[in-house]
Amino acid sequence: MKSLLFFTFFLTLILGVKLIAQIPEPYREIKQKIASVNIDGWRLAGIIIGEDLVLTAYHGIVSQPRVFVNGYPIKRILYVVPGLDTILVQTQQKFDKSKIVKRWAKRVYQGEPLHIIGHPIDASYSVFDVTVSSVEQTYYYVYPRTEPGFSGGGVFNIKEELAGMVVGHIRDGIRTKVIPAEALKNIVEIFGKKFYEKK
Repeated sequence: MKSLLFFTFFLTLILGVKLIAQIPEPYREIKQKIASVNIDGWRLAGIIIGEDLVLTAYHGIVSQPRVFVNGYPIKRILYVVPGLDTILVQTQQKFDKSKIVKRWAKRVYQGEPLHIIGHPIDASYSVFDVTVSSVEQTYYYVYPRTEPGFSGGGVFNIKEELAGMVVGHIRDGIRTKVIPAEALKNIVEIFGKKFYEKK
Protein backbone atom coordinates (compact mmCIF):
# COMPACT_ATOMS: atom_id res chain seq x y z
CA MET A 1 0.00 0.00 0.00
CA LYS A 2 2.81 2.37 0.95
CA SER A 3 4.65 1.58 -2.28
CA LEU A 4 1.51 2.34 -4.28
CA LEU A 5 1.07 5.66 -2.51
CA PHE A 6 4.73 6.50 -3.11
CA PHE A 7 4.45 5.58 -6.80
CA THR A 8 1.28 7.72 -7.14
CA PHE A 9 2.98 10.67 -5.42
CA PHE A 10 6.10 10.29 -7.58
CA LEU A 11 4.06 10.06 -10.80
CA THR A 12 2.01 13.12 -9.84
CA LEU A 13 5.19 15.06 -9.09
CA ILE A 14 6.78 14.13 -12.44
CA LEU A 15 3.63 14.94 -14.40
CA GLY A 16 3.22 18.19 -12.51
CA VAL A 17 6.75 19.29 -13.33
CA LYS A 18 6.23 18.34 -16.97
CA LEU A 19 2.99 20.33 -17.16
CA ILE A 20 4.63 23.37 -15.54
CA ALA A 21 7.51 23.14 -18.02
CA GLN A 22 5.04 23.21 -20.91
CA ILE A 23 3.28 26.38 -19.75
CA PRO A 24 4.47 29.13 -22.12
CA GLU A 25 6.16 32.20 -20.72
CA PRO A 26 3.77 35.19 -21.00
CA TYR A 27 4.41 37.25 -24.14
CA ARG A 28 7.32 34.97 -25.13
CA GLU A 29 6.40 34.94 -28.81
CA ILE A 30 5.92 38.67 -29.21
CA LYS A 31 8.98 39.57 -27.15
CA GLN A 32 11.13 37.76 -29.71
CA LYS A 33 9.94 40.16 -32.39
CA ILE A 34 11.34 43.23 -30.62
CA ALA A 35 14.98 44.31 -30.91
CA SER A 36 16.98 46.49 -28.55
CA VAL A 37 18.21 49.74 -30.10
CA ASN A 38 21.07 51.53 -28.35
CA ILE A 39 22.42 55.01 -29.09
CA ASP A 40 25.38 55.96 -26.91
CA GLY A 41 23.77 54.47 -23.82
CA TRP A 42 20.22 55.58 -24.60
CA ARG A 43 17.88 52.66 -25.23
CA LEU A 44 14.94 52.35 -27.58
CA ALA A 45 13.16 49.40 -29.12
CA GLY A 46 12.66 48.27 -32.70
CA ILE A 47 10.33 45.93 -34.55
CA ILE A 48 11.87 43.10 -36.58
CA ILE A 49 10.17 43.15 -40.00
CA GLY A 50 12.73 41.32 -42.17
CA GLU A 51 15.73 39.01 -41.97
CA ASP A 52 17.95 42.09 -41.46
CA LEU A 53 15.42 44.93 -41.24
CA VAL A 54 14.18 46.80 -38.18
CA LEU A 55 11.64 49.62 -37.87
CA THR A 56 12.09 52.08 -35.02
CA ALA A 57 11.26 55.65 -33.98
CA TYR A 58 12.96 58.32 -36.09
CA HIS A 59 13.20 60.85 -33.24
CA GLY A 60 15.29 58.39 -31.26
CA ILE A 61 18.19 58.04 -33.69
CA VAL A 62 18.12 61.14 -35.89
CA SER A 63 21.59 62.72 -36.17
CA GLN A 64 23.13 59.91 -34.13
CA PRO A 65 26.35 58.57 -35.69
CA ARG A 66 26.45 55.34 -33.66
CA VAL A 67 23.38 53.16 -33.61
CA PHE A 68 23.37 49.56 -32.39
CA VAL A 69 20.70 46.88 -32.73
CA ASN A 70 21.01 43.98 -30.29
CA GLY A 71 24.60 45.05 -29.65
CA TYR A 72 25.69 45.21 -33.30
CA PRO A 73 26.25 48.46 -35.23
CA ILE A 74 23.69 48.91 -37.98
CA LYS A 75 24.81 48.57 -41.59
CA ARG A 76 22.90 51.59 -42.80
CA ILE A 77 19.76 53.67 -42.61
CA LEU A 78 17.55 52.70 -45.54
CA TYR A 79 14.51 54.95 -45.37
CA VAL A 80 13.23 57.75 -43.18
CA VAL A 81 9.57 58.74 -42.94
CA PRO A 82 9.70 61.92 -40.79
CA GLY A 83 5.97 62.52 -41.09
CA LEU A 84 5.34 59.24 -39.28
CA ASP A 85 8.42 59.46 -37.03
CA THR A 86 9.60 56.15 -38.48
CA ILE A 87 12.96 54.93 -39.73
CA LEU A 88 13.95 51.64 -41.39
CA VAL A 89 17.45 50.32 -40.78
CA GLN A 90 19.45 47.39 -42.09
CA THR A 91 21.14 45.37 -39.36
CA GLN A 92 24.36 43.39 -39.15
CA GLN A 93 22.49 40.62 -37.40
CA LYS A 94 20.43 38.11 -39.36
CA PHE A 95 17.16 37.28 -37.63
CA ASP A 96 15.51 33.90 -37.56
CA LYS A 97 12.25 33.78 -39.52
CA SER A 98 10.29 33.07 -36.34
CA LYS A 99 11.23 36.53 -35.04
CA ILE A 100 9.90 38.46 -38.03
CA VAL A 101 6.49 40.08 -37.61
CA LYS A 102 4.01 38.40 -39.92
CA ARG A 103 0.65 39.04 -38.25
CA TRP A 104 -0.77 42.57 -38.47
CA ALA A 105 -3.87 43.92 -36.76
CA LYS A 106 -6.36 45.48 -39.17
CA ARG A 107 -7.51 48.13 -36.71
CA VAL A 108 -7.80 49.09 -33.05
CA TYR A 109 -10.83 50.40 -31.23
CA GLN A 110 -11.35 52.74 -28.30
CA GLY A 111 -11.10 50.88 -25.01
CA GLU A 112 -9.14 47.97 -26.49
CA PRO A 113 -6.45 46.50 -24.18
CA LEU A 114 -2.98 46.29 -25.74
CA HIS A 115 0.55 45.27 -24.72
CA ILE A 116 3.66 47.34 -25.48
CA ILE A 117 7.06 45.62 -25.58
CA GLY A 118 9.95 48.03 -25.05
CA HIS A 119 13.47 48.40 -23.69
CA PRO A 120 13.42 50.97 -20.88
CA ILE A 121 16.75 52.22 -19.61
CA ASP A 122 16.69 50.18 -16.41
CA ALA A 123 15.60 46.84 -17.93
CA SER A 124 16.48 44.52 -20.79
CA TYR A 125 12.84 44.46 -21.83
CA SER A 126 9.49 45.30 -20.34
CA VAL A 127 5.83 44.61 -21.08
CA PHE A 128 3.49 47.53 -20.48
CA ASP A 129 -0.29 47.05 -20.51
CA VAL A 130 -2.24 49.98 -21.96
CA THR A 131 -5.71 50.86 -23.20
CA VAL A 132 -6.65 52.70 -26.39
CA SER A 133 -7.99 56.13 -25.41
CA SER A 134 -8.75 57.55 -28.86
CA VAL A 135 -8.27 56.73 -32.54
CA GLU A 136 -7.49 59.39 -35.15
CA GLN A 137 -6.68 59.31 -38.85
CA THR A 138 -2.87 59.11 -38.63
CA TYR A 139 -2.23 57.98 -35.05
CA TYR A 140 -4.02 56.52 -32.09
CA TYR A 141 -3.38 57.15 -28.42
CA VAL A 142 -3.07 54.86 -25.42
CA TYR A 143 -2.89 55.36 -21.67
CA PRO A 144 -1.23 55.31 -19.23
CA ARG A 145 1.89 57.01 -20.56
CA THR A 146 4.94 54.81 -21.16
CA GLU A 147 8.41 55.49 -19.78
CA PRO A 148 11.56 56.39 -21.75
CA GLY A 149 12.85 53.38 -23.69
CA PHE A 150 9.52 52.38 -25.18
CA SER A 151 9.88 54.53 -28.31
CA GLY A 152 10.02 52.21 -31.31
CA GLY A 153 8.41 49.47 -29.25
CA GLY A 154 5.83 47.12 -30.73
CA VAL A 155 2.20 47.36 -29.67
CA PHE A 156 0.35 44.04 -29.75
CA ASN A 157 -3.27 43.05 -29.25
CA ILE A 158 -4.53 40.06 -27.29
CA LYS A 159 -4.27 37.94 -30.46
CA GLU A 160 -0.53 38.80 -30.51
CA GLU A 161 -0.93 40.70 -33.79
CA LEU A 162 1.19 43.80 -34.28
CA ALA A 163 -1.15 46.74 -33.73
CA GLY A 164 1.35 49.61 -34.00
CA MET A 165 4.60 51.23 -32.89
CA VAL A 166 5.22 53.71 -30.08
CA VAL A 167 6.53 57.08 -31.28
CA GLY A 168 6.24 59.33 -28.23
CA HIS A 169 4.14 61.13 -25.68
CA ILE A 170 1.70 63.97 -26.06
CA ARG A 171 1.51 67.17 -24.06
CA ASP A 172 -1.23 66.08 -21.66
CA GLY A 173 1.43 63.94 -19.95
CA ILE A 174 -0.80 60.88 -19.57
CA ARG A 175 -1.01 59.38 -23.05
CA THR A 176 1.32 57.80 -25.61
CA LYS A 177 1.16 58.24 -29.39
CA VAL A 178 1.16 55.13 -31.59
CA ILE A 179 1.47 54.63 -35.35
CA PRO A 180 -1.15 52.06 -36.42
CA ALA A 181 -0.11 48.76 -37.94
CA GLU A 182 -1.69 49.59 -41.30
CA ALA A 183 0.70 52.53 -41.82
CA LEU A 184 3.69 50.44 -40.74
CA LYS A 185 2.70 47.63 -43.07
CA ASN A 186 2.56 50.08 -45.98
CA ILE A 187 6.11 51.23 -45.18
CA VAL A 188 7.32 47.62 -45.05
CA GLU A 189 5.61 46.67 -48.30
CA ILE A 190 6.91 49.72 -50.19
CA PHE A 191 10.41 50.27 -48.83
CA GLY A 192 11.19 46.76 -47.63
CA LYS A 193 10.24 45.28 -50.98
CA LYS A 194 12.37 47.86 -52.83
CA PHE A 195 15.33 47.01 -50.61
CA TYR A 196 15.14 43.27 -51.21
CA GLU A 197 14.66 43.80 -54.95
CA LYS A 198 17.94 45.71 -55.03
CA LYS A 199 19.89 43.02 -53.16
